[in-house]
Amino acid sequence: MSEAKSDAKSIAKAVARCDAKSTRSSQACHTRSETFGSAASSTISAARRRAALSKLAAEQGQRAAAAKAELTRQEAERARQEAELARQRAALEAQQLADEAERRQLELELLEEEEYGHQSSAVDRQALARPAAAAPSEPAAQLREPLQPFDRSSRTRDWVEQSSQYGQLVSARPYDDRHQQEARRPLQPVRQQTAPQLPRVTLDKFSGSALEWPRWIALFRALVHDRDDLTDVERLTYLQAHLTGPAKEAVRGMLCDSSLYGEALRELEEEFGDPARVIHATMKKLLDSRPVKDGDMSAVTELSRDLRTAVRVLQCLHYDADISAATNVTAVISKLPAALALKWGEHAVHSGLVRPTLTDLDSWLRRYVAAGRASLTLTGHQQSKAEVNSSLTTAAAEQLLIGGRDR
Repeated sequence: MSEAKSDAKSIAKAVARCDAKSTRSSQACHTRSETFGSAASSTISAARRRAALSKLAAEQGQRAAAAKAELTRQEAERARQEAELARQRAALEAQQLADEAERRQLELELLEEEEYGHQSSAVDRQALARPAAAAPSEPAAQLREPLQPFDRSSRTRDWVEQSSQYGQLVSARPYDDRHQQEARRPLQPVRQQTAPQLPRVTLDKFSGSALEWPRWIALFRALVHDRDDLTDVERLTYLQAHLTGPAKEAVRGMLCDSSLYGEALRELEEEFGDPARVIHATMKKLLDSRPVKDGDMSAVTELSRDLRTAVRVLQCLHYDADISAATNVTAVISKLPAALALKWGEHAVHSGLVRPTLTDLDSWLRRYVAAGRASLTLTGHQQSKAEVNSSLTTAAAEQLLIGGRDR
């Protein structure tokens, strides 16, 4: 009986120990699960914080980039506006210079007209005062009186000031000084001062054509560049006013500063005055001219003018090889009708031209055109145009042939 009780107690103790172990194991498991859950939640919270910080940094970067782009755009717009204002200011200054030069030129011309008018009136009065009985011998030179700038120019200057639309005129002191200097010069005979004035030469606008360059630059140098009484500001103003198209675009950046006047001329010379380019354009115009039909005297005259221009340009630029080139001579002869080309061949044979040049052809063709005009004058006005052209083609050529044989 006692053994059974002791066994029961042992079993109870063993069960109690098992329950205690189970309780401790359960508590340990619960503690480990709580620790794991806490660590997981901490990791999730840190990830969320990092994601939020990254999103905030991205938004801030976008806002900074947008602000920087806007600032750059505003700076570019401000620079563009400043450049536009500078361009407008330069254009206004150039226009003011052009207006000032135009007013000066107008006032100078009017003053000169009044001056010559006063001198002509004085000469007329002297001529009327002489006795008309006997034809006088060569009179002694009449001396002119010193000019009075104020009395002779006041009316003109008042008119210019009233007609001005661009504000106050430039001071008239330079013109008064000019008259005072002229009054201090040695007195000249009236005969020299009353010589008739030549008509005023006008300068056309240059657009960049190589054909027009030699004539235009020669006129510009004579009328503007070589004048000692003009400043570089006035020369640049005249240059700007007489350029258009590609020529003006080539030197647009040099037309706002008078110190760039010489550079602007050199730029035009290099781009449009190149001798090879001028020769190419001149010969192209000559060789591309339309063939002359039989009896078309106007076409012959036009071809003669083109040939004359080409020969003169080649001679001025010393392109003698092109003048003597047989291909060029043959190309021009091919423009002539068959009958006229035959007359040229006969002239070359009778004149002993072994290697005729463009100069020889030009001289012969100009004589042919002159003979044609003379024939047209002699035939009268009763023939029709076709009959006159036909008679010119034959009669003029025969006159040339006879003239060549006589020589």
